[in-house]
Amino acid sequence: MKKIVLVLLSIGMLLSCSNDDDDNLLTESPNPIDSGLARAQKNGKDWQSHIYAIQRNETSNYFGIILSVYDGEGIRRQSLGFINLEKDTLTATVKPSSSTDDRLNAALFATLAADGDVLCDVFEVYEPDSLTNTITITEFNERTKEVRGKFNVTFIKDTERRPCDPNAPEFIRFTNGEFHTELINDEELEN
Repeated sequence: MKKIVLVLLSIGMLLSCSNDDDDNLLTESPNPIDSGLARAQKNGKDWQSHIYAIQRNETSNYFGIILSVYDGEGIRRQSLGFINLEKDTLTATVKPSSSTDDRLNAALFATLAADGDVLCDVFEVYEPDSLTNTITITEFNERTKEVRGKFNVTFIKDTERRPCDPNAPEFIRFTNGEFHTELINDEELEN
């Protein structure tokens, strides 16, 4: 599961460590596959990101979404990923990406360093908040591939990794999150 989340994050990094980048969202994304925006409260402050949704192939019933924040130079600095979202499920509880059950909805938040391709601080879903760690698909249009939804999720810093930013908070809490994007197929990226 963790490998899948890291692969999804890496795809975004190839196409595209400061916590102060929230106010510096580029109006236009440097990543050509970003196809929408997301907004939330991150630790009580307004936060917004670019977003894309991706599925393995046209017939897959599962997809993932990647939310990215870029700095003023177009370098990706934050990434929030949700995987194994089922098109037919309206609301799902989100679990840590380190879970051993590959069928679970999972999420991971990370800050990025250097030119946006180096994981900095990594945050896993905080399981004691399992009742509020949710993602809701409010609309999925099979014809247009539009996806809309809401999310609330709390993350805790992964202390097994060497810290990148000593001032990074222990917890990251996203509340009142909303997103709108279009689903693309993994196969389309290969062309």
